[in-house]
Amino acid sequence: MKPALIPKIGLLLFFLLTLPFVSALQIANVRAEEITDTTATLLWETDAPADSFLSYGLQRENLKTIGDANPVRNHRFPLTGLTPTTQYFYQVKSSATTDDNSGNLYTFTTTAPDTTAPELSVELPALVAGTT
Repeated sequence: MKPALIPKIGLLLFFLLTLPFVSALQIANVRAEEITDTTATLLWETDAPADSFLSYGLQRENLKTIGDANPVRNHRFPLTGLTPTTQYFYQVKSSATTDDNSGNLYTFTTTAPDTTAPELSVELPALVAGTT
């Protein structure tokens, strides 16, 4: 090896060994909350600020994707106009990392509509009570 190459190789090794290790973005705590008959809020967290993309739908093969390019750590998507008592599939994506529940997709089911009439209890004051 030529003596002039040794310092260049040493310098190259120095830069390679001192470069910070690049790790993939971590997605955690994927969940559905505040589920009603027509709404749900889907949330997840990342270990660094990242964009937010959510794919959801009634069939695994036909998911609608919505997103937000603003980098955040706590990702939140409120969904409206859902169908009551229906199972939805979803996956989340931030930066180049997708969390699809190990290929199974996450699910949530909307509740049945509340059709029970509220029970009213009315008490009349003594001054109004009577038969006339």
